[in-house]
Amino acid sequence: NHTAAIEHCRQAAELDPFSPIAHTFFGWMYYHAGKLHEAEQQLRKVIELDGRFVFGIWFLGRVYVAAGKRDLALEALAKAEEISGGAAWTRCMLGHAWAVFGETAKARKIVADLQDSNQYPYVRAIGVALPYLGLGDRELALTWLEKGCNDRDVWALMMKVDPIYADLRMDTRFVALLKRMGLDQ
Repeated sequence: NHTAAIEHCRQAAELDPFSPIAHTFFGWMYYHAGKLHEAEQQLRKVIELDGRFVFGIWFLGRVYVAAGKRDLALEALAKAEEISGGAAWTRCMLGHAWAVFGETAKARKIVADLQDSNQYPYVRAIGVALPYLGLGDRELALTWLEKGCNDRDVWALMMKVDPIYADLRMDTRFVALLKRMGLDQ
């Protein structure tokens, strides 16, 4: 229930108005509800509170991708990557953004980097699926999502509600994956 989740996050942000994480979760719930303008406003508050809070910056980048705001998305995601020291989870979303905005060579380079164990000893399979989603490669995206579910990646729990997976909602493999995880209700 998005309404209840948003209300709980609103209360948390009111109780701790200087908490970047409270405002990040508030923005995250708006994002899941498809309320991108509201998500952007909450996540901008995070940046006002702490301009180096990587999770809030990263999530703002996700919102910008969903809203089709290319330059803002790439700027936010590049900043998140920089602040995190090039952490794999930030690069996964940056690869998705490059793909969504038509920079397929840059997206594929990130995928190749992520699969290079010398650079990244461990990368969440759910994250590797993101650039493939952006590239429109459903088969590889689903293969990596299945691997992530087999790995019991906590981010798999968001697959039912995260708008990034909207194009997969009617795919039989995705539906079966949700069912296998008990998320089909």
